[in-house]
Amino acid sequence: MAAPVAPRARDADQPDYRSVCKTQRKDTGMKAQELRLGNYVHDRNGNVIRIDFFEHLENGFDCKFGQRQFLNGEQITPLTEYTDHATPIQLNEEWLVKAGANKIDDILDIFELDRFQLFPFYTYGFWKVIDKETKAYITKVSYIHELQNMYFVLNGEELPL
Repeated sequence: MAAPVAPRARDADQPDYRSVCKTQRKDTGMKAQELRLGNYVHDRNGNVIRIDFFEHLENGFDCKFGQRQFLNGEQITPLTEYTDHATPIQLNEEWLVKAGANKIDDILDIFELDRFQLFPFYTYGFWKVIDKETKAYITKVSYIHELQNMYFVLNGEELPL
């Protein structure tokens, strides 16, 4: 997987997660280093949360992140979670369709997303990503945040979700 990318210019007011979340417990949860602003993950209750900001915690292990919420145009208390309680969202057909992918083969469940083709390997829990022009293997992705990160690194723009 490609290296994480710094926050986009429009998120410049937010600190870079690499500086605020320097370490991560290895036994539980997700690694802060694999997350970017805009990624989708599950919180501890299985709810989907979009990462809008990161915060450093004094204990030096966890990273807190959250999703801003608005009510009648006013910002209210955000949804927050810690990296050691977050879990990745398994990439599936539903998420691919949300991202704008089109199924191009109903028998093999092959999807096309922009310049990429995704081939499922259900037994192993990942999708093989191929460049549709060159047929070159790019990477494999198992989770939606991995697809978001790959798309951003290779296209220079966010994956629309």
